[in-house]
Amino acid sequence: MNRAMDLFLGSLRWILAGSSALFVCACYGNGVNPSPSQRLVNKRVTAEDSQLRPIPGLRVDIKSSSGTVASAVTDNTGMALCPVLNNLGEKLAVLVHDADGPANLGDFQDKTAAFLTDADEGLKVTMALKAAAGSAPAAAGTKPEHAPARN
Repeated sequence: MNRAMDLFLGSLRWILAGSSALFVCACYGNGVNPSPSQRLVNKRVTAEDSQLRPIPGLRVDIKSSSGTVASAVTDNTGMALCPVLNNLGEKLAVLVHDADGPANLGDFQDKTAAFLTDADEGLKVTMALKAAAGSAPAAAGTKPEHAPARN
């Protein structure tokens, strides 16, 4: 009987200690929660080519002064969602680069842009194709014209 009572009292002590810890955390917090000026937000980065077609498979890196904050890859709609801790007024650099080469709509040049984390809207970038070796770069937004057929 004493053994059963010792087991019951030992279990009761653990339950009481755990309940007290939960009560203290509920009342005072655990120190991990960010301040109200910091919250995790999904920043939207959309990539398209000069013909306004979405580009899948581009790597998006968001960097702050302390290093890379978030990374993602654009989906079939050309969009990447990057979770960023919102520090009001912090300027972030966005680097978009073509990690898979010509596997998507072509081999694109790297693009760097910037936005503030407290801006609500996302960022839209237009990517330019890399010039092929030995050829002149194509002008953005132009299409080759064909001569009309003669009868």
